[in-house]
Amino acid sequence: MALKPDRHIDPYGTEITFVFNGTADNGTIMTYGAAGSGASVQDDYVGTVVVGPAAPAGARVAGLLLHPFVTFNPLLHRNWYKVTQFPGEKATLLKRGWVTTNILASGAVPDAGKPAYLGPNGTATDAAGGPQIGEFMSRLDEQGYCRLNLNIP
Repeated sequence: MALKPDRHIDPYGTEITFVFNGTADNGTIMTYGAAGSGASVQDDYVGTVVVGPAAPAGARVAGLLLHPFVTFNPLLHRNWYKVTQFPGEKATLLKRGWVTTNILASGAVPDAGKPAYLGPNGTATDAAGGPQIGEFMSRLDEQGYCRLNLNIP
């Protein structure tokens, strides 16, 4: 589990118009993908999001993934009681609010009031280099989670 259930989502702080075509844990920070072309240029398909790059400098942050994306298995029925999504579906992204997460870059030392930046591969870090995504609201707890306040334009 990458996100704990305690969170606050701003009433206008989510985005649900972008498609994700991969697999990822909830709590992963997503960036904008390439624009669609051909059949993908439809009213309901405005673009894609991808997991943040290994080198985050210059990346454009789309938001934090609120639901995990898992591999599609055609032999199984979809479990409507789980909040998992399949590749090719629209991603629920958090842009404003706070979550409790453990998706942090290796060596990150979060502390209350420290700025949070996009780290490698969709993680959050306290080391500048990628775009700022918000600020940390706590230190790591005994399970390796911290509270992250997001403010992504």
